[in-house]
Amino acid sequence: MIILTIISVAFCFMLEPEHILVQSADGVVKVEGLARESQDVSIDVIGNYLYKIEPAVSMLDQAMTITFDVSQAQFDFTIAVYKYNESLLMWEAVSSGIDPSVQEIVIDQSELGIYTVKQYVTIDVPDFLDTFGEILKMAPKNTVGYELATGFVTGDGSVIRISQKTELGGCDGIIFHGNKEEISQLERYARVYIDDVEQEVKFLIIGRWFVDETAGCDSGQVLGSVLEM
Repeated sequence: MIILTIISVAFCFMLEPEHILVQSADGVVKVEGLARESQDVSIDVIGNYLYKIEPAVSMLDQAMTITFDVSQAQFDFTIAVYKYNESLLMWEAVSSGIDPSVQEIVIDQSELGIYTVKQYVTIDVPDFLDTFGEILKMAPKNTVGYELATGFVTGDGSVIRISQKTELGGCDGIIFHGNKEEISQLERYARVYIDDVEQEVKFLIIGRWFVDETAGCDSGQVLGSVLEM
């Protein structure tokens, strides 16, 4: 019996022990480096300049190099590489703004996952995003740690994380990860400048809660931050 396996996500070439070179089926994305994971590295094309690179482990033993061939793209705006944070449901910039005339983009990453190349925007952040008191009131019972993040919604519906608006915390400032996670969300609107154009923008404040279903903070402890950016 001949079994025909169609591999649509990637072509893998073993160069030397533990060294891999993987290219997406459309030839746009290439991943190379050392892999010590039990699962083969693969690339799935899931949209226009949108790729899922697996295994999406929390941290690789060694950073891998991801190269995007954008020589055939027709971007007419500043671009950047973004990685999707599946825990916070936001896109995070993993490169600075890049001139669209470049032929390729090369980045080193210690985490795999969903990546895209899209427009890079600058935004004026309103002052009300500097405080997290309201969303902290939404912390579930027995929360023992948390991550708070802020993002804004772009014209295509994507949520872009504002990296400097972050807070981590836990019981008296000590983070515990509990045994389950929950998410809360607040929406806010403000007129701000995006790339020098004033417009009404929707902002999202996300609370990612680490909950211990058997016990929360000890008596007398309160949730407090350990890092503010």
